[in-house]
Amino acid sequence: RDKRLCQRCLIKYQIMNFDKLEVHHIKSREHYPELMYEDSNLITVCHTCNNQLGTKDVLDFEWQPPKPADLVV
Repeated sequence: RDKRLCQRCLIKYQIMNFDKLEVHHIKSREHYPELMYEDSNLITVCHTCNNQLGTKDVLDFEWQPPKPADLVV
């Protein structure tokens, strides 16, 4: 869905980063366990960005999950 790119590096820094990708929970698992598997709460980021975002329950950049019609299988 996120084209195997760190979405934070791409949007915030205009860098195409494919390295050490992880899944980040926008709303943390600790505070919002009911959203743990909700696609709209998950985003692909690199390890560094995941650590920098931490468990703040917000992103520090503008991002909208793609609509189903935008997804290519």
